[in-house]
Amino acid sequence: MKFNLKRKNGLAALGPVSAKWSEIEDYLQVDDRLILPVGSQEQHGRHLPIGVDWFIPSELGQLVSKQTGVPVYSPICYGMAWLHSAYPGTVALQPTTLMAVYKDILEQIIAHGFKRLLLLNGHGGNSNILNSALSEIVRHCPELQVKVFQWWTMESVMQICMERFGEIDSHAGPAETSVMLHFAPASVDMDNATDQQSKLLPYFPNPKAIRKLYPDGVMQNRASLADAAIGREIVQHCVHELCLELDVGG
Repeated sequence: MKFNLKRKNGLAALGPVSAKWSEIEDYLQVDDRLILPVGSQEQHGRHLPIGVDWFIPSELGQLVSKQTGVPVYSPICYGMAWLHSAYPGTVALQPTTLMAVYKDILEQIIAHGFKRLLLLNGHGGNSNILNSALSEIVRHCPELQVKVFQWWTMESVMQICMERFGEIDSHAGPAETSVMLHFAPASVDMDNATDQQSKLLPYFPNPKAIRKLYPDGVMQNRASLADAAIGREIVQHCVHELCLELDVGG
């Protein structure tokens, strides 16, 4: 967790620095909102690092936290990445393990007093398990309010993708690469950005088949179209919309 106690609109709130348990306790006296980034550790083509899926939601969370005073937890960095396991560097949790991780973390967060959660998921493969974990938790905590967002499926982001790239972004594509060029340009190797537009397999894929179909790891997109300015535009839209979501009932 990375935040510190500060004052916002006359109330105690937390910003993205470094929190003590006592500061969290004070915050919970006046607010019950929390941002939790969720991601994965997996290949992202030859041009992006393996931590993209937890890094982007974490960075978005920090920006939203700075503007709203709502604390952001450290990201859950590992997820459901089995389909990418034929590429070295990928580390995937089994579905049952990931389900237990989500439930353990969320149940403890809720027990401390956080009741309005904004979950920023950076990896589409986590969605089913995350939703399943939440469906069990809300049965026992009816006062809980949870919103789950995937930045690349937000309406404004999809519109930017269609206007700039002519297609919705997929794995390690131009939008994801553009956002990384904005956040961490030194981590991106555009010389190795490729345009892999193979169709999806006509059956449930397995890791070896995925590696054969996408030898570079870029899926159904032209990564070479990425641009840092587009990444900045995407980030600005995401942060604006997420801040609005947090202000509802805040």
